[in-house]
Amino acid sequence: MQFAAQTSNAIPVHVISEDRLKNWLKDQDRKTQNWVETNGFGGALGQALIVPAHDGAPDFALIGFGNSQTRSRGRFHIAAAAAKLPKGTYDLVDGIPSKELTHEALGWLLQSYQFNRYKSTKSM
Repeated sequence: MQFAAQTSNAIPVHVISEDRLKNWLKDQDRKTQNWVETNGFGGALGQALIVPAHDGAPDFALIGFGNSQTRSRGRFHIAAAAAKLPKGTYDLVDGIPSKELTHEALGWLLQSYQFNRYKSTKSM
C-alpha cells in the first residue's frame, strides 16, 4: 500500500510491539539504545518517539504497537501515536503485519483529518 510517492526525505517509522522491543534494541547502536531507554519508550500503544541523527534532525521514528491483549481491545492502533509525531513525511518501514497494514494506514489518515470549514481563525 502506498498513499504517496516515496521521497528521499521521508522519516522511516518502525512500529515496535512491547514483546519485540528487546530484540529490536539489540540490533541498534548504543546511542539509539540509550535514547530509547532514556525517553522511556517501551512499545506501548500510543507511544511515539523521534530518534535524532547526529546532526539533530530526525533519523527515524518509533511507534508503539502494544501487545496482542491491548490490541484486541480496539482498532487503529498506531493512530494515537501518529498524532504525536511532528509534521512531516513518514514511511512505515516495518512492524505491522501485512494483513493489518491497510487498516492501520487508514487510522493514521483519519486521525490527521481536520474539518475546519466553520472554524473561526484567530488573527494575531
